[in-house]
Amino acid sequence: MHDFRYLIQKAKMDEEELVTLLRIFEPKIRSCLRYTSPSNQQDLEQELKKSLMSIIKNYDTEIQLSIFDFLTSDKKNSSG
Repeated sequence: MHDFRYLIQKAKMDEEELVTLLRIFEPKIRSCLRYTSPSNQQDLEQELKKSLMSIIKNYDTEIQLSIFDFLTSDKKNSSG
């Protein structure tokens, strides 16, 4: 199991660590891409990685939410 708070803190300070963290999510991203037409997979993969990088940079590691809870709360805040 990964300590995501620690990895996110490192990724915020070091581009190589950000790439490492993105690689951890690579299997999930690829899994999601299977449900997309082949012609759109590359574009969607880039957008997912771009969004993930933004989430990582904005994630406050001092709060007690998991990154998944953070994503849910961020959607609620942006829709209201």
